[in-house]
Amino acid sequence: MFEKKKRMEIYGTLEMPLSVGHAAFIKESGFIRRTSAVKHFIIMPSGTIYIETKNTRYILKPMSAFAESGVRV
Repeated sequence: MFEKKKRMEIYGTLEMPLSVGHAAFIKESGFIRRTSAVKHFIIMPSGTIYIETKNTRYILKPMSAFAESGVRV
């Protein structure tokens, strides 16, 4: 059966290199998010990184993309 996973889009940077079977550490807006063990990841030439864990699919976009998006905090 198809597995429904939560999807999170994050603007930030990796704090540690990605490795399958280990947590990802993502720095965003002044704090560090720790994911569960990474099952799969893809790094795109644009700098966007797709990370899949057991329950969540993360789309990690570089902070430069945040500035270009026009989003205000």
